[in-house]
Amino acid sequence: FEKPADLKGMLELNVKMEAEDVANYLAHAKLAEQLELPELKMKLEEMAADEAGHARELRRLIKGL
Repeated sequence: FEKPADLKGMLELNVKMEAEDVANYLAHAKLAEQLELPELKMKLEEMAADEAGHARELRRLIKGL
């Protein structure tokens, strides 16, 4: 990825990375479900939700700039 030149660019990159993390956690949660590992699936879904929350907060910060 290209290094952002300013704060807004850094925050926007972080939002993008958080979204990628959410997608990865959910993909792994689906694998955990297929492997019949319900506790791992739940933990991965919780982690995805946490990352989604981070992205929401970052978007709020960007709006304020």
